[in-house]
Amino acid sequence: MLARVRTHIMLREAYAKLAQHHNQLQIIEQHRDTLVHMLVHDMRMPMQVVLGNLELIADSKDCELKPDDLDCLHTAIHFTRLLGRMASAVVDVSRMETGGIPLHLAPVSVSELFSKSQAQSISPLNVGRITEHIDSSCPNILCDANVSIRVLANLLDNAVKYSPEDSKIGIGAEPNPGGVRIWVHSFGITIPLLYRKTIFEKFGVASLPVGERPHSTGLGLAFCKMAVEAQGGMIGVESEAKKGNTFWFTLPSAV
Repeated sequence: MLARVRTHIMLREAYAKLAQHHNQLQIIEQHRDTLVHMLVHDMRMPMQVVLGNLELIADSKDCELKPDDLDCLHTAIHFTRLLGRMASAVVDVSRMETGGIPLHLAPVSVSELFSKSQAQSISPLNVGRITEHIDSSCPNILCDANVSIRVLANLLDNAVKYSPEDSKIGIGAEPNPGGVRIWVHSFGITIPLLYRKTIFEKFGVASLPVGERPHSTGLGLAFCKMAVEAQGGMIGVESEAKKGNTFWFTLPSAV
């Protein structure tokens, strides 16, 4: 009986230490999130200024650039926009976890969603790689247009980043029970079954061979999952060797 009492006392002390360590980790995580949000907030304004000036140069009729220089300018614009979306994802993931992002649901056509997401995510150098497949019977979607455009833009960004430069990227939509299924298909590294759920978690990334790991914050797909589910949809990925990767998500119809 004394041995059992000692065991229970030791277990209670161990649980108390674990609880204390857990509280300390929570405090550290809160401090980290606060610091990250402060840095991201301070970064956004300089990035907007840089992007605005780059776009003014690109749109200026008085500035004649050589084709190679113009390509460099468009590449700079594209990656500055990408930085902006990455910064927004850091803030928005945290806000979505606490229900802090209000959604403005309204009917949106699939073609509008596709065109605006490509304008945000696809540089002029990659436009020729994109092929669209929109089923003519697709209804309008009931969603927050800005949030949904960012979801699709993130998936397109990943398709470009993780696929060979000379490969095609397909985007499509077809009717789905109660709504529309939207997908992005690309050829790249097969995603192991073990990581097909992990990659949608906060800071979750798939384990890839050294040299095949493009930089990732681990927040882009987490944002996509939260944004889609907040609008009543689902998200997932299908991956098979030699057949490529298909990221998909569903949204309810406006009918």
